[in-house]
Amino acid sequence: PGVRTRYSVVYLHGFSATRQEIAPTAERVADRLGANLFETRLTGHGHGRLPMHEVRAEDWLADGVEALGIGAAIGDEVIVIGTSTGSTLALALADHELMQQVAALILISPNMAPADPKALWLTRPAGPLLARLIAGNTRSWTAHNAEQERYWSTSYPTDATVEVMRLVDLAGRRAAQPLPPPVLMMLSPDDSVISPARARTTFDELDAPHKKLVEFADSSDPSSHILAGRILSPDTTGRVVDDIVRFVEASVEQGTH
Repeated sequence: PGVRTRYSVVYLHGFSATRQEIAPTAERVADRLGANLFETRLTGHGHGRLPMHEVRAEDWLADGVEALGIGAAIGDEVIVIGTSTGSTLALALADHELMQQVAALILISPNMAPADPKALWLTRPAGPLLARLIAGNTRSWTAHNAEQERYWSTSYPTDATVEVMRLVDLAGRRAAQPLPPPVLMMLSPDDSVISPARARTTFDELDAPHKKLVEFADSSDPSSHILAGRILSPDTTGRVVDDIVRFVEASVEQGTH
């Protein structure tokens, strides 16, 4: 406590989730690197009542800037780990000056497009209105277990999904720009939440000093989306931690940052 470390680890969770999403993955990465750790909570998340109520993509962008700033304050070089829309948020901030202090960007199951292609209409003219007409004012889904029910919001305004797609659109544009840090992307070819094909296309388009794609086919998450963590994928947590630490260490050795 109170000591600035060589590395700091910043965790950005996915839409409707919390920092428990892939826990203890970020904690174990930080322990292995001797790093301070900051796990943010995005606006509108973690509320028992009215989760994601009246949130905007701009709120999450501000949260991301705050998280990068805290990471830079508690470590010389920042390791950013994002899951799903947390990865989207990280890429949306690619041109921010604080990204210059990021030593590695870890994108787990990045949401560069949802699995359902109809979601792409949400940011088009009349898209939000059509979403409410078709899906109603609230979107709900069923958790896979009691822990996911506790740490995720399983019911939220349909309008919040529009804000996710606004962030996806921005990240897609920013991902085509040069990225200062090396990038490790992890995904499952069987992911039923995001589009693995679009994530791979984004990886191919990334202009980073060093990049690596790792595919997981053995996640125990029924959606093949959350690739680590005690709640949905405990058996692959160690592998994810090892891959992240090796990537960070190799990137430093290669002098890519």
